[in-house]
Amino acid sequence: ITIGSGSVDHVLPRKFAHYDEIKPNEITESGDDYVAANGGSIPVYGSTRMIGKTDQWAPINVEWTVAKVRKPLLSSTRLTENGHHVHLERENNFIGLSDGKTKIPLRIINGCTTFTVWRKKQKPLDAGFPWQD
Repeated sequence: ITIGSGSVDHVLPRKFAHYDEIKPNEITESGDDYVAANGGSIPVYGSTRMIGKTDQWAPINVEWTVAKVRKPLLSSTRLTENGHHVHLERENNFIGLSDGKTKIPLRIINGCTTFTVWRKKQKPLDAGFPWQD
């Protein structure tokens, strides 16, 4: 998952949400889309909740907006609004959770600040009938 300072919301591609129910949200109900940095339109499909664990087994429970994006983007703005903080410096990058104890280490990969989330393997909601597997 990439941390984004320019993202207003946590956004997730639809392909990452096929295990979870996507529910309508304020954006879909209003008929609006997101606006990309280049001024283009980004369709929004709704919201979903993703629960998992980091590499350090810290729990992650995030409400995502599902949209036509290429990769998951966790909003640093939304994190700080919820009492967490994002700490970035040369060799010490982490998300400090609001409990004041838990730190999620961040990696810089190709200039992007990232971390990994693991989820329990589930059957996709759109898997069809059991005999079609």
